[in-house]
Amino acid sequence: MARFFILMVLAPVVLAACTQLPPIDAERQARLDNATYPEFVDVDQIPEPRTIDRPAIEADISTRLARVDRRARQVRGPVLTSGERARLRSRRAIVRGQVLTDAERTRLGTVLR
Repeated sequence: MARFFILMVLAPVVLAACTQLPPIDAERQARLDNATYPEFVDVDQIPEPRTIDRPAIEADISTRLARVDRRARQVRGPVLTSGERARLRSRRAIVRGQVLTDAERTRLGTVLR
């Protein structure tokens, strides 16, 4: 059991050690070589965190959510009217060989001939 545990711990380490990293291009390497270290500042010099206007953010999110819901309701509507749906379901339309009328083809933007 101990061997299994050691194998489970060491396997990711061994596999990671075998990984070939892609080379860094010359331009990026030059920037890294010439980069300066960041300057340290006193804790007193760190600016105070910005206050978050929570009501404004919630109002913005609510507005966006309402817009998405409105668009989703428009898309969810049926493509065919109930009469068209009933006619397509009836066997008589299939027997006659006419599934859609010309007006329905034009409205749906399909060509079924």
